[in-house]
Amino acid sequence: MRVTGAPSRKTPLAEDLATRVALEEESLRVRYARRRRVDATEHYGPFDAAAVMAVQQRDRILLNRLRRQGMKSLASAQILDVGCGNGVELVRLLPFGARPENLHGIDLLPQRVLAARSLHPAMDIHEASAAALPWPDHHFDIVVQYTMLSSVLDSVVRRRAALEMGRVLRPGGIVLWYDFVLNPLNRDTHALRKRQVYELFPGFQVWLQRTTLAPPIARFVVPRWPAIAHGLQAISPLRSHLVGVLTKPAGRDAPQCAVADASRVAER
Repeated sequence: MRVTGAPSRKTPLAEDLATRVALEEESLRVRYARRRRVDATEHYGPFDAAAVMAVQQRDRILLNRLRRQGMKSLASAQILDVGCGNGVELVRLLPFGARPENLHGIDLLPQRVLAARSLHPAMDIHEASAAALPWPDHHFDIVVQYTMLSSVLDSVVRRRAALEMGRVLRPGGIVLWYDFVLNPLNRDTHALRKRQVYELFPGFQVWLQRTTLAPPIARFVVPRWPAIAHGLQAISPLRSHLVGVLTKPAGRDAPQCAVADASRVAER
């Protein structure tokens, strides 16, 4: 955990950031409470054919990419999932060699934290903010970011969360990325283009690929005509997500964007 010095007066910029983080986190709680009115297992559970197809394709792409980058096992990797939800994505790493005691996660919602802790007693799960991760610098080999950043609508808070991911990642470590590049029907998210990924992680080596048949199409087509769904998935404009591996420069800290600069950059 981080060790802090004597309390100091916050600068106006720090106070503004703290206010923006608090407002965004309250907005997130409201949005997630609204989503809970719809049964999440209906669209994202293990018996939903479209969700299974999306997850299997994502994991296959990521494993192939990690293999090409020389990774052979997750056994020794310290892994953090930022916005881990109910912990399912962390558990999915176990068949790939990850050790449960090396799996860590944070989520903003206490009920999700409890659900994640219940999946495996050895996993280390915290109720915490992505804008202030409770670990020291260079602590993790892998940081997982699956559809968390697109849920943060405030661009300054989103950049702060990305900075925190870079801070806790060791030099040469990687971010596993999976997030919306296209999501026009969901006003609770902000789709992230390739350019924005580069801006969020300056100096990182970025590899990205379009994937995932857009969920509204997939939910209709996959259960009825899976072969047609695979064909539609080959059409790039119908793919709603980016999947990728972002590698932090080795031998030095990742470049850090000033929060002051971030606050002046408008979303494009």
